[in-house]
Amino acid sequence: MRTVLKALASLIFCLIALGEGGLNFLPAAAAYEVRVLGSAELELEAVGAGTNLNVRGLLVDDLGRGLAQRRVDLLVENEQRATINQARVYTDFQGRFSWSSDEVPGSYVVTASFAGSEHLPASQASASVRLVAEPVALEVQVPSFVHGEAEVPARFQASSAGQGVSTFVSVYRAGEPVAAAQLDTYGRTTLDLQPFVEQGDNAFEFVIEGTAYREAVRVSQNVRRGDRVEVSGQVERVFLRMRRGWEVRLQVEDERGGVPDLDVIWRVSREGEEPVKVEGRTDAGGGASTFVESPPGAQGVYAVEARVEPPAGVALVWSGERWEVKEAPQEKALRMAAMVAVVLALLWVGRGVARRALVVVRAWWGRVLARRSRARATEDAMARDVARGHEELEFEEVREAPDESAEVASTLVVELWDRWRDRAIAGATLRVEGADGTIEDARELGEGAYALSVSGAVGLTLRATAPGFVEARATLERARSGRLRLKMSPVPLKIRELYRWLVQRAHGEDLWGSLTPAQIAQALAHQDASTTDTALDWYARLERWTQLRAEDRPAELLRLLTAAVEETNFSGHDYDVALWHRVREIVMELDRLVATEPGALQKEGP
Repeated sequence: MRTVLKALASLIFCLIALGEGGLNFLPAAAAYEVRVLGSAELELEAVGAGTNLNVRGLLVDDLGRGLAQRRVDLLVENEQRATINQARVYTDFQGRFSWSSDEVPGSYVVTASFAGSEHLPASQASASVRLVAEPVALEVQVPSFVHGEAEVPARFQASSAGQGVSTFVSVYRAGEPVAAAQLDTYGRTTLDLQPFVEQGDNAFEFVIEGTAYREAVRVSQNVRRGDRVEVSGQVERVFLRMRRGWEVRLQVEDERGGVPDLDVIWRVSREGEEPVKVEGRTDAGGGASTFVESPPGAQGVYAVEARVEPPAGVALVWSGERWEVKEAPQEKALRMAAMVAVVLALLWVGRGVARRALVVVRAWWGRVLARRSRARATEDAMARDVARGHEELEFEEVREAPDESAEVASTLVVELWDRWRDRAIAGATLRVEGADGTIEDARELGEGAYALSVSGAVGLTLRATAPGFVEARATLERARSGRLRLKMSPVPLKIRELYRWLVQRAHGEDLWGSLTPAQIAQALAHQDASTTDTALDWYARLERWTQLRAEDRPAELLRLLTAAVEETNFSGHDYDVALWHRVREIVMELDRLVATEPGALQKEGP
């Protein structure tokens, strides 16, 4: 039944078709053909880098996606529309293309054409550019040292008038050509020099050949290769810049000796605490050092290790050392215990001996009180000097002048004396201010001596100034004759006394003051002048200390003051009095912090 119905339907369809003019037969292929036409758009940029013409472009569809592997024809014309150059390039997988060439200086029009395809229309874009004869600059970055047979990347950047230059760079080793590199349209590329680097020093020269409109560019670099590199180190207890601690020294050597300019990272740890990283760099002899401070009471087990990272190749590791810091006995407690033992022994021997011992103790205690009294007087005088900015001094009598005439009897000779070097001060100025406010200069006699006529004068104020010395003032209460000496303080000595005064007020002891000059000189003789602390530009930072944050001030100002003490006391140079005033401002600020924030100077860690 179903078959009969299908046959009947086919018959009816044929009759309808015949009634409309008969059946029309179409080719089978035409029935399934589909034609799709997209869009293509060219974006073009032409840039001049000296006489180097750089062309960059992009071929995209209507959705902004790059059209890959499409041919683009480039045409370069001058101002007269004459063809100068032409090229054929292909887009990459992102639809980008680039091309460059060296041309004669002048103005050009670059035209890029896409011929189209079966499904893409043709497209064209133009850009103008002007080329000017400019020198080319070449920057080359190569590792100064390579460990073993690692890669040696040489990075190139060529530019002219701020634009990248696409050209060739020839590589020579010991005068022989070994390689060449093609720079991209941005003037950059990277080349591995490892096949051309041998053990020892390798002198490379990188050359951009000259043209009729620019000179050749040559850059020389040296690459040192070491196959057997050894790292050794040691830890030594030292006294550095008024701080006690340990100096960790490191030495890096290869077949030719010390290796310079290698980055060093130390990891310093104390048992139970997080490690601290300290960065450094090897010097010309392959050595590097760092300082591990040991503040009072910081006992425990310390450990240090180092990692040396060459510019190219595997890093080197020094396993380091461990040491233990034990708490030293307190000297004050020992002295007190010894005193008690002596007293008990004397009491045991007899009352007479005890009485004599009591006399001795009283005398000792009197000396202690006297020293404290003198210390307080010195402290008060120093506080006044800090507040005033100058010294108030007393005269020392040298000898009496012979009383031969009235003129001599009314003449007073004042010597300006360097109390640090124990000699007369040359080039000083002595001014006399009367009670009525008049000021006059004293008459110079030579060798630091000055003559004053003080007949009938009372209440004179003498002001002495000299390059490198703190201003000194003294009062002459009555007219007199003779020869007096005014001892002035050089800037380095006054700065050191300021430091001692401040530390004694804050801590009760002064590390510098507890050492003899010979011990200080011996300690400093063992220090390396090229340590990282020496690199501190302390003098420039003296000018900017007011910009420090409040929480950073105590530690930073104490470091600046410490640097000023050592640099001025042991440099052998003279310093302007302006430095004294800068240091005085820092001391006043630290003294304020000590008074308002107890323990402020203990905040500095190792």
